[in-house]
Amino acid sequence: MISTQDSKRFRVSKPSMMISTQDRLSNLPDSILSHILSFLPTKLAARTSILSKIWKSIWLSLTTLDFTIGITPNHVIHSIILSRDIKLPILSFRLTCDKPEDEDLDSVIKIAIQRRVETLELNMLSYPLEMKFFSNFFTSNTLTVLKLTHIYIVKDLPGISVSSSIKTIYLDDVIFCRTSYVINFFSAFPNLEVLQTKCVGVYDWSNLPAPGAMMECLPNLVRADINDHVLIPLLPFSRALILNLGKVWSHPFVQVPNFYNLTQMELFIDLDQLGKWILKLLQHTPKLDHLIIHHQEIENQKEIYAMNRERIKKMNNQVDPKMVPECLSSRLKTCLFPSWRGKNYELQFAEYIMRNSKVLSTMTIQCSSSLDLNAKYQILQKLSLYPKGCKLIFD
Repeated sequence: MISTQDSKRFRVSKPSMMISTQDRLSNLPDSILSHILSFLPTKLAARTSILSKIWKSIWLSLTTLDFTIGITPNHVIHSIILSRDIKLPILSFRLTCDKPEDEDLDSVIKIAIQRRVETLELNMLSYPLEMKFFSNFFTSNTLTVLKLTHIYIVKDLPGISVSSSIKTIYLDDVIFCRTSYVINFFSAFPNLEVLQTKCVGVYDWSNLPAPGAMMECLPNLVRADINDHVLIPLLPFSRALILNLGKVWSHPFVQVPNFYNLTQMELFIDLDQLGKWILKLLQHTPKLDHLIIHHQEIENQKEIYAMNRERIKKMNNQVDPKMVPECLSSRLKTCLFPSWRGKNYELQFAEYIMRNSKVLSTMTIQCSSSLDLNAKYQILQKLSLYPKGCKLIFD
């Protein structure tokens, strides 16, 4: 048995615990606290005002506001915005519409525009958006970024002669009821420089406007990222300098315009199905300097290819491989194949580029990790026949 004396010797004394009453969170710099609150819906951020006077001044100084119409009453949104210092601009204004009334949406957008908002994000949760609300955007001299998500554009935007300040537009899951709505929509943003779309399409393709009517769209467009599984006209983006087309199985069925200004193009495409369509596309890019091709086998689209086999065949018959695109003979300087899998159609297309390019300086092949050394060596041996002064980078 352990004696009382021994037990005292083995007893571990607990250190005294000092519980601090200091509010470390409130002692953080205002800029950090403001950044933390910017991730909350503004209605929740406003509740921090009950903590202390310091917190009240912080949430009122937020430059990012986030509201949901239908959950937050309209008069509360107005009250929160109007309680801010009128000299303090709104850098980002996020608005989610849960069964909004037309007048609610219109009034909230107007009050944000009046407070010099710079970025406006509008999520309609698949409710239709009438184009009359867009007139609010054209009264702002500070709005430069517009983000539209889950929106049906059901009515046309009447011709407006404006000098919109918007330079960047993001469209995610936006459906235009007619092709003419697409043209009139983009025509309203003459100063647009950057466009990014994801799942943007047109419901009714009848009465497609003449190409000449679309050539006036987006005269200052620098970059367009089109990532779609649904049909969208390419003509409005024909004046872009940089074009990225992602998952473009449907684009061969859309008219290919002349991209007179295009200097860089990146494609995510199934070369096996649409290799000749790329040649057709290259014939419409006379100033192309840089080409990036991601071969992407779209397994879940095989049925769609099968259904459109005759249309693809007809399109391929219109492309003459002997007719070398102008960009290959005088402009193309670099070509990059990321994630090279060693497929025959990849090799055939790379050979075509190297054989016909007159000023190509660099051909870069980045092999997939699944490709073994023997396959890499055979591909390298074949491509080494074509450089003609071109630097071949094979990794």
